[in-house]
Amino acid sequence: MALNQQAVTDFRKRLREVVETDREAWAASRRLVDPSLASGTIQRLEAAVAGSALDPGIREKLLLLLSQGREAGLKTIPSEALRELTGLNPTKAIRNLCLLLGVAGNEQAQDSGCAMTQEAVEGVVRGRENPFDVLLETESPSVVDCGAGDLTFEENLVGQYLSRLEQGGRDLILHAFDRLDPQARFGGLVQAEHDRLEKLRRHPSSHLKFRLACGARPLHRGGLPQPGDADLRL
Repeated sequence: MALNQQAVTDFRKRLREVVETDREAWAASRRLVDPSLASGTIQRLEAAVAGSALDPGIREKLLLLLSQGREAGLKTIPSEALRELTGLNPTKAIRNLCLLLGVAGNEQAQDSGCAMTQEAVEGVVRGRENPFDVLLETESPSVVDCGAGDLTFEENLVGQYLSRLEQGGRDLILHAFDRLDPQARFGGLVQAEHDRLEKLRRHPSSHLKFRLACGARPLHRGGLPQPGDADLRL
C-alpha cells in the first residue's frame, strides 16, 4: 500500500509531540528498549499497532517492520526503513511509539492490570490463527473457562503456553468453573479426572495460578486474577 505523505508528516509530528506531553513517561520508556526486554516490548507494540486507528498505510508498514523484531528485538528491525517512516532512529522510534500507543513497561502494566487496550487485544486476535495466542502478548494472561468438564482444555493451555510465558517471567492464570464436584461419585464422564486435576493443582511451576470452583467449593492453586487483568472468557 502506497503511503500518504501528508499522513506520514502528521504521524511524525505526533511522535515528536508525545514526548513533550509527558517527559516522565519518556524517561521511563528507556527501559522498554533494554536488550533483555526489547523483544517483549516489540511484541506488545505490534499488538497495539494492529488495534490502532493509525493511517492504514502506516499501520501496515509498521506491522511489517515490527514483525521482524519479535524474536531478537531491535537489532533485526530494518533501521533505515523505520527511520524513513518515523524520522527517528530505531531506539527513539520504538520508545515514542510506545508512548503514542500506550504500551507500558512491566511495572506499569502490573499497576494498571493490563498493558493492552481492548482494541489491541482484538487486533491480536484478528491477526492470529489461534486467538489464544493473545496470551503471549499481554502482561497478565488469564483465562476463565465456564463448564470446565474434565479440564482437558486447561491441560492443553498449560502445555502450549506456560513455558513460553515463564521465559518472560509472567504467570498464566486459569480460572475453571464447573457445577459438578470432581470428587463426587456421579457424572464421571464430564468431571475432572483426578490425575489431571492433581497435576494442575500441584504443578511444579510457580508461574501457574490455577483455580477450580465447583459449585461452592473452590479447589485452587496459586493466586487469583486481580481487577483489570486481561481475561479470555469462554
